[in-house]
Amino acid sequence: MIENSKKKGFTLIELLIVIGIIMMISSIGVNGYISYRRESMLFFAVDSAVAQIKELRDKTIHGEDEALCYGIYFKKDNVEDAKYTAEIFKEKYVGKKVWNAIDRIWEYKGCSEDMTDFSLAEEKTRDFEIDSSIDIKAVLKGEISLNSFVLRFLPPEGDISVFEDDIYQSEFVTQDKIEIQFGLSGTTRLQRSLRIDLQNGQFENILSE
Repeated sequence: MIENSKKKGFTLIELLIVIGIIMMISSIGVNGYISYRRESMLFFAVDSAVAQIKELRDKTIHGEDEALCYGIYFKKDNVEDAKYTAEIFKEKYVGKKVWNAIDRIWEYKGCSEDMTDFSLAEEKTRDFEIDSSIDIKAVLKGEISLNSFVLRFLPPEGDISVFEDDIYQSEFVTQDKIEIQFGLSGTTRLQRSLRIDLQNGQFENILSE
């Protein structure tokens, strides 16, 4: 009796189908990884921003050999530029105590309330640390886009003071929140924000709307 030794193999069409399925699954996996990596980069960039700002507040409260105001200065190099630069600075705190006749309390006045004086007096300590692939896309107060924003902490309690478009803001209300938007260079599709509650001194890492 003669056995049939002929074995059936895969056809070319079947092989192409299998290869196509493998390529499709691989593509989904790679795209998913790239998306996850981008989201992670943005999340950690904003987390790093929160950590750096809290460090400035801690330095203001605990101080060095002298009382200093620490802060960060966000600004556009020109109005048409879509990106912001950010620098960390410190100022000497002169420690004046001024009587507020309206509220009938003593207030500490120690760092400049004039943007011109601030610009002249500021001492840049270092650039704000941010990954080179990530840009600061916007600084918003509600729906208003600011061209410059200064967040500064005052001794002895680390109270917040700010300049918005070079104007010193002496009071905050409950609704006062600043949103600093971070995004990947060259795209606007994926963004996260650092939200600053000016009245309560809270910092949040949120997904931009």
